[in-house]
Amino acid sequence: MKDSREIIHKKVETMDIEHQFEPQIPAAANGGYGAYREDYAQEGFQFVAYWRIIRKRFWLVVGIAVLLTTLAAIYVARKPDIFEARGKVQVDSEQANQDLVTSDRRVPGSSQDLSYFNTQLQLLNSESLLRRVVKELSLDSNPEFQKAKAQESVSAWRSMLKAVGLASSDNKKKDGAVDEVSVATNTNLASSEEIAEAVRLSPYVDLINKSLVVEPIRESRTTNKDTRLIVIVYRHTDPELAAFVVNGISEIFAKENQEKRTGTSSKTNDFLQKRIANLQSEIKNGEIKLFELTKTAGILKTDNEQTIVIDRLAGLNKQLLDAENDRKNAEAKYLAVSRSPESINAQVEDKMARYITERENNIRALIIDTQKKIAEKKATREKLLVEYLPAAQEIRELDNEIKTLQDEINKATRANQEDLDNFRRRTAQELLEGLKTDYLKTKAQEDSIRTAYNTQYNQAQGQNQSGVSLRLLQQEIETKNGFLENL
Repeated sequence: MKDSREIIHKKVETMDIEHQFEPQIPAAANGGYGAYREDYAQEGFQFVAYWRIIRKRFWLVVGIAVLLTTLAAIYVARKPDIFEARGKVQVDSEQANQDLVTSDRRVPGSSQDLSYFNTQLQLLNSESLLRRVVKELSLDSNPEFQKAKAQESVSAWRSMLKAVGLASSDNKKKDGAVDEVSVATNTNLASSEEIAEAVRLSPYVDLINKSLVVEPIRESRTTNKDTRLIVIVYRHTDPELAAFVVNGISEIFAKENQEKRTGTSSKTNDFLQKRIANLQSEIKNGEIKLFELTKTAGILKTDNEQTIVIDRLAGLNKQLLDAENDRKNAEAKYLAVSRSPESINAQVEDKMARYITERENNIRALIIDTQKKIAEKKATREKLLVEYLPAAQEIRELDNEIKTLQDEINKATRANQEDLDNFRRRTAQELLEGLKTDYLKTKAQEDSIRTAYNTQYNQAQGQNQSGVSLRLLQQEIETKNGFLENL
C-alpha cells in the first residue's frame, strides 16, 4: 500500500484572549496629576513607587552605602601588597650519563621527548623538590616565611565563618597531608627520620604550593608553539623572599637534574653533605669559642700584632725604671745631708748668702750711724771737760748717752747674730725636710707603679696561657677549613 504524501490541513479553532486587568489608579496616587497617570500608569508606576520608598529612607540608604564603602576601603588598605617573582627554566632533551649507558640504548641528543618534558614539568612542582628547597634555603627558620605561615590562617572573615560553623577547620587538611606524605615516603622505603622530616616540612611545602605557579611557555608567533622553557611564578608580600624562592627552586631543580645525569650516589652526597655540615658547625663553634676566649682573656692586638696588655706592661716597665732612678737619687741626697752636717751646712750657707748680705748691710748702716752719734757726743764731752769736772752733771749725762748708744750697737749685733743662727737652723731643717719629702714622694710613686706593674705582669702571664690555647684553637680551625675546602 502506497503512503499518501498530501498535506493535511488542520482546522484552526478561534479562541478569545483574556484581557489583562488594568487597575484603576486614583488621581491622588499620582499627586493629583491625572495626565501623568494616563500617560505612565502602566510603565512608570512601579519605578515611581520604588523611588518614593527610597526617598523616604534616603539617609538610611546613604549611610549603608558609606559604611560599605568605608569597610571596603579599610579592607583594601589593610591588605598587604603582593609581589610576584618570575623565573625561567630551560629543560633540555633527555640525556643520561653516557658512561653508564650502553651504546645500543643511547638516545640521540636531538630527539624531542614530550613525555620527558612533561615529567620535568611535574617534578618542578613536586613535593620532594619543594621539601629540598625548604631545607636547603632554610625557609623553616626564615622570619618572613614564618610570618607568612603564621598569618596564613589568620583571617577575620574566615574566623566569622568558623564561628557560625560555615567553614571547616584545617586540622583535617593537615591530617590528610600527613597521611599523603607518609604514603609517599613509604613507597620509597624511606627511613623514619626522613618521614618525620617530610611531615615537619609539609606545612611549608603547602605554603609554597599555594603561591607557586609552574607553567610551560608557549610561543604564539611561530607554527610550533611548544618550547622547552618553563616559567616559575611565586607571589609573596616580601619581594626579596619571592625572588629568593624562585631562584632557589631553579637552582635546586638544575642540581637534581645534574645529579641524575652524572649518576651521583645519593648516599655519597648525603654523607658528604652531612660531613660538610658537621665541619661547618664545628668551625662555627670553634670561632665562637675563639671569640669568647679572646673576650674572656682580654687579648686585644694592636697594629704591630702586639697585645695591649704587653704594650702596657712595657710602658709600666719603663715608668718603673724611671721611678726607681728618681727614688734612688732622692734617697741618696736625703741620706747624704742627714748623715753629714758639713754637707748640710754648706748647702745652708749657699742659701744664706743673700740673707746674710742684707742683714750685714742693715747692721753696718746702724753701727755707722750710732758711731757718728757717739763721736759727736764724745766731742761735746771734750769741750765740756774744759769748763766742767768729770763728775759734773752735764758730763755724766753725756757719758750715759754714749753708753746707751754703745749698748744699742752691742744689742743690734747680738740680735743680728741670733737671727742669723735661727735662720741657719731653720734653713737646715727646711732643707732636710724637703729632701725627706722628695724621697718619700718618689718612693710612693715607685710603689704605685710597681703595684700596677705586678698586676699587669700577672695579667700578661694569664694571657700567655690563654694565648697558647688560642693558637691551638686557631690551628684546629684552619685545619678544618682546609679539609672543608678539599671537600
